[in-house]
Amino acid sequence: MLHYQKRHSLVAKRSNAQKVYVPANARENQYLLLSFRPSYELVSQLTQQLTDDYGLFYQILSQQFFELCEAHGLHNTHVIANQKLARVRFNEEQQIIETAEQLLFFYNPGYHTGHHSFVEKSQLAEKIDFLILSTGENVRENAHYFHQQTIELLNDLAKRFAIPLSEFKIKDHQHITYDIYAPERGDRQTKTHGLRDLSFRYQQQSLELPIDFNRQTYAIANLPMTLKLSKTVEYETNSEPCYGRLYQRIADEFDAIAKKYELSKVAFLANGKAPIVRLANDNNVLLGKELNYLYFDLQKESSSMLGAWQNDELTDTLYLVFCADEVALYRNSYAKFVNQLTLAVKELCLTLGYEPQKDVVMLRFFQHLSYQLT
Repeated sequence: MLHYQKRHSLVAKRSNAQKVYVPANARENQYLLLSFRPSYELVSQLTQQLTDDYGLFYQILSQQFFELCEAHGLHNTHVIANQKLARVRFNEEQQIIETAEQLLFFYNPGYHTGHHSFVEKSQLAEKIDFLILSTGENVRENAHYFHQQTIELLNDLAKRFAIPLSEFKIKDHQHITYDIYAPERGDRQTKTHGLRDLSFRYQQQSLELPIDFNRQTYAIANLPMTLKLSKTVEYETNSEPCYGRLYQRIADEFDAIAKKYELSKVAFLANGKAPIVRLANDNNVLLGKELNYLYFDLQKESSSMLGAWQNDELTDTLYLVFCADEVALYRNSYAKFVNQLTLAVKELCLTLGYEPQKDVVMLRFFQHLSYQLT
């Protein structure tokens, strides 16, 4: 009898390790990017003339794209031809913010729609992105339908513009965002996520993918710079604050905790710039004017923590980045990876004096899948 109970407990523990319990109000996003390199032949084909003013080309291209989107039941789509990075976030108020390097799309999939073009009329873009935002309810449950719907759009798009399918790159982005301290503030309703790998999930849902595809999975925790934490800043002899010492202390604490939970691909950022994660042959940080580009080499068994901060500036947000490697994909699920990093974030927050009943610590889980059609 005791042996049976012990075995049952072990099975339950393993089962729970494959699930993540998130607040019921967790936000879900999905969007696809269809990217290709335009040619001067395409410009002539659509405009019926040779011209250095590409405004007419973009106008015709956008109009025909939006017509096809409506025919396929896709009602929140955009054309990006100005070399800017698209970033998508959930928000109850629909808003598009354009900066020097980014296009930030805020929207609620439940009810926001729209078609917009962002172009540079004086030149032919090196790359054009067709951005398709998921709409409707149960975004994650219906992700494979949305993906298939977009592929059907792409087939018609390629025919309309006489572009070979092989020239398009498809990028599927999915997010889950929630406050890890929601239960401590009384929001105890949860929903369960298995967090399966996108390719495995699509395979189980009979959505065919090419043999060659790239996947990328990571999570980012946003820690607010609280007044309590800022008061621990040390000062130099000239009474100037030295934020670098605070950031170094946090980085050291985070590094130790990450190693404790066997999280080897991590980064700590405190310079006011949002992180963008990429896979590469080396571990590195490149600082742009608005963004931190983090490059992780997943082939290395272990790596030192990446970091970037400004010694003379107090940031509003601390970013903790966790990149998943093949080891993190346990039985086609990232649940164990997310549970481990959540424990790491909570332990660091406890060390830094955060108050679960008061402070909001947002965690965003990212899954990206990209490939080219043949």
